[in-house]
Amino acid sequence: MFKQFFDGAKRIQALRDGPGGPLLERFAEELYRVGYAEITARRHIRAAEHLIYWTNQEGIPISNLTEKVLEGFDRHLGRCQCPRYGYTHRLDLLNGARLFLKQLRGAGVITGSVADPTGQDPLLLTAFCQWMRQHRGTCDLTLYNYSLSIRDLLNRFGEDPRRFDAPSLRQFVLGKSQGCGWAAAKQCTTGLRMFLRFLISEGKCSDDLIAAIPVLAH
Repeated sequence: MFKQFFDGAKRIQALRDGPGGPLLERFAEELYRVGYAEITARRHIRAAEHLIYWTNQEGIPISNLTEKVLEGFDRHLGRCQCPRYGYTHRLDLLNGARLFLKQLRGAGVITGSVADPTGQDPLLLTAFCQWMRQHRGTCDLTLYNYSLSIRDLLNRFGEDPRRFDAPSLRQFVLGKSQGCGWAAAKQCTTGLRMFLRFLISEGKCSDDLIAAIPVLAH
C-alpha cells in the first residue's frame, strides 16, 4: 500500500524494513481507504515513522503507547535532533502521531484511549460516535476524520440542531472546501451527511437537511 503514496522503490523498502514496518503499512492502507490525499498521507506516515523511531530510542514498546507517551513525544519535538528527520511543523507531526495511535487502538495493537487535542467533545458528537459504532461498526480512525468537521460545525452553530438550516450548512461546506484538498472536502461532506442521518434518526432535525450538503466535483 506504500506504493499508493510513494514513488521511490528505496523509500518504500526502507519503510517496510524499518522499525514498525508492518504497522506503518497498515496505517497507509487505512489512510488510503478513507481517501487521504497523497501529500497529507505522506506527512502522517512520516509522523508515525518519527514516533516509532523516538519510542525505540526511549525503550517504549508500541503496545505501551498512551496519551501520556504522546505528550512526551510533543515535548521531544520542541528540541528534536533526530537524524534523518528534517524540520516539519510540530502540530502536523503531533496530529499525524495521534492519528496513528488511533489506528493502532482500532486494530487492537494498543488498548489505552487516545484523547482528542481539542479537549472534551460536545455531547452531540460523543453520541454520534457511539451511534456510528453501534449501528455501522465504524472504526475510530474514520470517526476521528468525521469529527474534525462536525466539531467545527458545532462550534460555529451550537449544539441545538434546530438552529441548522440549509443555507448555513451549504455555506459551511463551501467554506471548508476552499481551504483544503478534494479528499479532505469529500471527507467533510461524507461526515456531515452521516451526522445529519444520526440527527434525523433521533428526531432532532428535518429530513430535508441532507439535501443541503452539496456534492463536490473532483
